[in-house]
Amino acid sequence: MKRSVKTLLLLCALLICVGGYWLLQQQSAVETVTETTGKFDLNAKLIDDLTGLQWVKDDVTYDFVKADDGIWSKADETAFPVDQDALNALAEDLVELTATRKLEDVTSPADYGLSEPAFTVTATWSDGTSTDYAMGDETPFSDGYYLQLSDQSDVIYTVATSLSSTFADSLTDLAEKETLPEVETVTRIALGDSLDVTWSETSRNINPEQHWYDTATGEPLTDADVDALITSAKAIDWDTLVATSAVEADLAEYGLSGEDVRQLILYNGDEAVLTLLLGNEDENGDTYACLPGSTLVYTVASEDLSDLLNASVETLWSKSLLALPYDQVQEAVLTAGDVSRVLHPQDEADAAEEADGSTADTAETEETAAATEADGADETDAEEETVDPNEELWNSVIALEATDRMTSATAGSTVLSVQVTDLNGLTATLLISEYDVDSYAATMDGRSLLVSADEVDKLVRTIKQGG
Repeated sequence: MKRSVKTLLLLCALLICVGGYWLLQQQSAVETVTETTGKFDLNAKLIDDLTGLQWVKDDVTYDFVKADDGIWSKADETAFPVDQDALNALAEDLVELTATRKLEDVTSPADYGLSEPAFTVTATWSDGTSTDYAMGDETPFSDGYYLQLSDQSDVIYTVATSLSSTFADSLTDLAEKETLPEVETVTRIALGDSLDVTWSETSRNINPEQHWYDTATGEPLTDADVDALITSAKAIDWDTLVATSAVEADLAEYGLSGEDVRQLILYNGDEAVLTLLLGNEDENGDTYACLPGSTLVYTVASEDLSDLLNASVETLWSKSLLALPYDQVQEAVLTAGDVSRVLHPQDEADAAEEADGSTADTAETEETAAATEADGADETDAEEETVDPNEELWNSVIALEATDRMTSATAGSTVLSVQVTDLNGLTATLLISEYDVDSYAATMDGRSLLVSADEVDKLVRTIKQGG
C-alpha cells in the first residue's frame, strides 16, 4: 500500500516537471519574437504592377483582373459593369497598405489567429507572382489587426484597419450603375395603363392657361399637378443595384417582364427621351426598375415614385369651370331664371379711358386748388377705390370650382347659364342644373361636373338682385 502511494507521488512529480518544462519552452519561444514599431511598407511593387485581386466574402468569390490598358473586369463574367473607380480605390488601398508594428521570427502564427485567417486577399502581379494578404485576430489592445504576407512566413505585421472592412463592398456595390438620361422638356408622360397626358401649346378651351390634357379623352387636367409629376419623373434616380446579369426568368420575378411590367415614358414631341420599366415592390416598399434591354436591375425609392404610381385622370382632372380673366372677356351673358346680366368689360374700359381723357384738360387748372385743399385735410384720409360690380360678379363666376366628377344620373332644369366670348371670338357656354340637395350639375365642353349648391345659389341671388 505504501509502495503504491510512493509510486503515485513520484508520477505526479514527474508530470509537474514535464509541464514546467513545456511552459518554459513556450516562454522561451515567445521571447524569441522580435517586435519593432514604426511605419512599414508592405509592398515592394507599384499599383501599375497589379494585375488581379481575389477574395471571398460571405461565401461569394470576388475575382477581378486588370488588362494592359488598366481596365478592370470580372474574371468569370466579362459583361459585368465594373465600377473602375471603385476597383482602382481598392487596388490603391492594398498597394499602399502600411503597418505600425513588425513581429519577426514568429514560429506559431496560430497564436495570432493566422492558422485559419479571418480574411484573405490575393494580389497577382505583372511578373506572374502573387501575394496573399492574410488577416488574423485583432490585437489585445484593439489598436489594429495582425496581418501576414505569403512571402514572409515568419513575419507578422499589425495594421490599423481590417482587410474585411476595406473589402466590404458587395458585388453590386462594385458595379457601375447605368446613367439615366437628363430630361429637360417634356410634352407627354405615360405610365402603364394608368396615366397618359399631353401638353398643348395653345389651350383647347376658353381657359388661356390650360395646357395639359388626357391624351385619350382630351379632358383638361390640373396643370400644376401634372407639372409636379413631371418634376418627380425627371428626378428619378437609382437607389440600389440588385442584379447585374438578370435573364428573362429573373426579370419576370422582379415584375419587369410580361403582364406585370409598367413602362414610364417621357416624351419631347414624338421622341421618347426616357423609358423606364417598373416592376414589383421589394420588402421595403421600393420598386424594382430597369432600362429596356438591360440586364441590370435596380430599386427606386418609394418616395420618388409614389406620386407617379398613384396618378391618373381620376386624381388630375381640372376642377376649374371658367378661368377667363375679366380683362380678356369680350362679352358675358349670365342668365338665372328670367333675369340676365350682360357684361362688356371692353366697353367699360373704353368708357373709362375716354373719361380720363376728358378730364385731362382741366387737371392743370384744378391742381393748385386741389393742393390747397389737400394741405388742410387729414393725411390719413384716403379716397376709397371704387370696385367695379360687374368685375366683382365675374370674379364670383370664375371662382366656382367643381367638387367632383359626375359619373351617373342626369341633371334637372337649368338654374344658371353663362355664355362667354373671349377677345379672340372663342365662345363657351356653362350650364348649371339641378342635381341633388348638396350639388348642382355643371356641363361645359363635354364635361359633367358637380359644384356646390350653396355657392351657386349665392351667385344666382347676386345676379337677380343686380338685375
